[in-house]
Amino acid sequence: MKINEFVEVSFKEGATFIFQVDSNEIVYQCSPFSGKEFVSVNGKLVSESQNYKLKSNHKFMVDGVEYEIAFESKDLIKGRNECSLNKEGVMVKLYKLKYIKPPKKPLYHWIPPIILGALAGVGIAQRVFPIWLCIAFGVLAFVLIFISELKSSIENWDCEVVDV
Repeated sequence: MKINEFVEVSFKEGATFIFQVDSNEIVYQCSPFSGKEFVSVNGKLVSESQNYKLKSNHKFMVDGVEYEIAFESKDLIKGRNECSLNKEGVMVKLYKLKYIKPPKKPLYHWIPPIILGALAGVGIAQRVFPIWLCIAFGVLAFVLIFISELKSSIENWDCEVVDV
């Protein structure tokens, strides 16, 4: 999900942060699954590592100027992360990324899966419906809940950009 023109986040693909400094485009990419991190300047890879720690730093030089990208997971449970770029030891830009918890669903949202689950349970216990139909009711109830949860959990990120 593209949050703004400089930040993109995905549970599957990880996060990408783009910094425009002077005439350079500095890109930091990280993956939550593999732990791989890449830093590129103007499309050229300058730093790469694999890291599962909560903090990560990459130092590199561009045209004789020292840069450092720091990524920190502030709170894994609430989904708060920060990615900053320092130039010659002075912070240039900071992205504060946070996950926004989706609102709770109203009670009527749960009625169809509950009815389907109840029909499956009663059908199996009382032998009212054929077994294949009861299984179909149960699977359909699960699929409805799964799709509903999946739809509500994606694209709930917010990014605050701090220019220093």
